[in-house]
Amino acid sequence: MDSAEKKMTDQQSERLLQLMEGRREELRRQIEARRNALGAHGLSSDSVEDQADTAFHRTSAEVESELMDRYLREIAELDAARARARVGGLGICIECGAPINYRRLEAFPAALRCTRCQTLHEKTYGGMPAAISQY
Repeated sequence: MDSAEKKMTDQQSERLLQLMEGRREELRRQIEARRNALGAHGLSSDSVEDQADTAFHRTSAEVESELMDRYLREIAELDAARARARVGGLGICIECGAPINYRRLEAFPAALRCTRCQTLHEKTYGGMPAAISQY
């Protein structure tokens, strides 16, 4: 185990919790903005629009909805990481049990796997939905 893979310090753990909380709040703001955008551009049966406008608004609404779903999934991942932190599992690979590189955690605090195990996971389950491939 090199120095980059040692168990993280309490300061590093606290820093990751702060990063997660900041990201969580940013995601909540983004979700609220998307909800407002959907409401402002919502489809109304009273409005008179041509088919192109209607199709555009529906497509825009679908994109906004997909983004909100993505943000909600990320919030759930952050919440799970915070739960792991409470029991001392933050930064520990769920596959091999080795510490996850701190720089990786700074970039993605909810990381479940070390770089090596994540690479193997992606090669094995690359195209599968997250709910299936997470474990």
